[in-house]
Amino acid sequence: MRITTSRWATGFGVTALLLLAASQANAQQVLCTTTPAGWNVPAGDPVFVSGPGPIYSVLSSVGEYRSHSMLSRGPDGWVTHATSITPPTNGDMSPYLTPFCSSCGSECWNPIQPSFLYNSMPGLATISQGAAYAFLYNGGSANLSTGVGPGENFIAYQRAYSATPTAQQSANQATLANNMLGPGMAWAGWWSGSSSVGNQSNWSTDYTYIWGTSYNGSQIHYGWYQYMNVQSVPQGVPGVDTGVVCSSSLAMWQHDSLSSQPGYTGDVLPRTYNNLSGAANALWNGVQSECSSTTGWFASVGSFFLNLAWSALCVGSSEDGEGVCSSAADQMANCFTANQCGNTSSPGSYGNNKNWQSVVSSGASAVGISPDDIGCWDNPANGTGAPCSGTGSSIWGWDVNQTVQWNSGGNQYGCWN
Repeated sequence: MRITTSRWATGFGVTALLLLAASQANAQQVLCTTTPAGWNVPAGDPVFVSGPGPIYSVLSSVGEYRSHSMLSRGPDGWVTHATSITPPTNGDMSPYLTPFCSSCGSECWNPIQPSFLYNSMPGLATISQGAAYAFLYNGGSANLSTGVGPGENFIAYQRAYSATPTAQQSANQATLANNMLGPGMAWAGWWSGSSSVGNQSNWSTDYTYIWGTSYNGSQIHYGWYQYMNVQSVPQGVPGVDTGVVCSSSLAMWQHDSLSSQPGYTGDVLPRTYNNLSGAANALWNGVQSECSSTTGWFASVGSFFLNLAWSALCVGSSEDGEGVCSSAADQMANCFTANQCGNTSSPGSYGNNKNWQSVVSSGASAVGISPDDIGCWDNPANGTGAPCSGTGSSIWGWDVNQTVQWNSGGNQYGCWN
């Protein structure tokens, strides 16, 4: 799970996410590049990364480190992960009236487009290693021996099975690397950036093909509320309203690939987080700070509004006169904690929409699966979660960090948007 132009790793699965800046028209930039080589990660094994951003701040506040996870489809192969691009700003804009009427544009109290937050894309998708390289390093270069590059603090992978697996383990490893096998699962392909592939001999073109994963005909979107309630995703069913995030999609992949195989030890056991105050406040502060400083993931939101002086115009209609960036922070915190990603009421009746504070003060618990749970890190430092082996464990949880190296072959082209 993951996010940036900088990064949030939309980690519990942010993820991690590489989020690219939105233009005034809310168009997403397309970043294309080539890898200097493919990575060495075997098919069916997850890659874990840790990078700065609000999601990393949330995970750090509960004692966790990894902020995004990706499934390798093999050296020089494809990569599957769940992400969101930068949420676009709200298009309902009439700032010249705000705050003098009760029917002004809802951008003041919903700075981020609510419809996108409820159904964030690209969701669960399979991309080329060139696109993964663009996602991870934002056009920069990785150290080929360690895999770590600009914007990342850490990158490693873990094996599903030992170096000398049994015949059944080998079969399971191959199954993990293949397409999802669950009921209703299918592929939905689209062009990233254009309608044709064009010349991919260099990175100057701005389009490539991406495979999305669908469930019962609908693309599986990225779901912010997954951080609060993972629902039945570990049992192979995407959240009906909340999709998946990077790490919950790996738990779903484990179920769909292996639950019918001999010797299966059960679905990944979610972790319960009992104190949400630190995490919720870390999220709010991260969003508000990035928006206000116009750097990082929410730079596009802050720049879009501040460059047009909308923040000042919205004071009085946005909650408590705090301004656009505080409204954006509340909107994201509400989306995470209560699956309330937008409010359609007028400014006069909107009031103080800090429902996330009510959720936190009520003593509610979150039930989720993070990248650390999939990798079995720091268990059970912040609540009982998946064990490292046996019943309820991640199939990858037994292993330690393996070094990611970009050394398995020639250049690969790809785009991320």
